[in-house]
Amino acid sequence: MSRTTNYQFHKIGEDSKNDIAFIMKQSFPECEDPYSFYHPKGYIAYANDVPVGVASFHTYKAGYHSCIPTFSFEICVIPKYRHHGIGKQLYQYIANEIKDEEQIITTIQAGNSLTFSFFERRGFTKAEMSRSQKPGVGNTWLLYKPGKSPRHMYYYSGEDECWR
Repeated sequence: MSRTTNYQFHKIGEDSKNDIAFIMKQSFPECEDPYSFYHPKGYIAYANDVPVGVASFHTYKAGYHSCIPTFSFEICVIPKYRHHGIGKQLYQYIANEIKDEEQIITTIQAGNSLTFSFFERRGFTKAEMSRSQKPGVGNTWLLYKPGKSPRHMYYYSGEDECWR
């Protein structure tokens, strides 16, 4: 596979569930429910009509996981297609849609230093480690990037408390 492969990027549609599940199964073979990663908004990258990467997103209203509205997204690229610029392009598509969000969060697998570096270069900071709710994924880091509001992380740490 050469770096000159032409990738196509398409918005996620209702018919994208199987493509997303394929990407997740290739990336996380131990994942028991690859369909749990589906969100109706985002983009899929294709190489020769084969799905190779996905970036999906959704917005949490204030009061659900956070004290302020929070934009959450996930990016995943099949291992053999990593380091070809696909993740960067998927991130840029998402970044173009979330310019004015209050707060942006994502999760990465604990110990994945390359992915952490990718997000750190884009202004993200580690917030906390937790056990993923998605079976077979393992421990994850919650990463956040402050938006236009104060440069603090607002996240539930207990009942109705928020910390900064």
